[in-house]
Amino acid sequence: MALYAVRHKASGSIRLVDAPTNAAALRHVAGDEYAVTIPKAREVAKLAADGVPVEDYGEAPAGEPDPS
Repeated sequence: MALYAVRHKASGSIRLVDAPTNAAALRHVAGDEYAVTIPKAREVAKLAADGVPVEDYGEAPAGEPDPS
């Protein structure tokens, strides 16, 4: 395994995580604040009606500069 420094972009705080990959290190840290599920159709309909946009993987979220 390798040691990864996982930085919080907004605050600059850093956590050191010993993990097999950088994705695993990020998952370890993000797991403290986020959970990922597959929404049911009814939940998707409500979220869409509430104006929650669909984000495409690999594209910068609306309002953020493209990192490339």
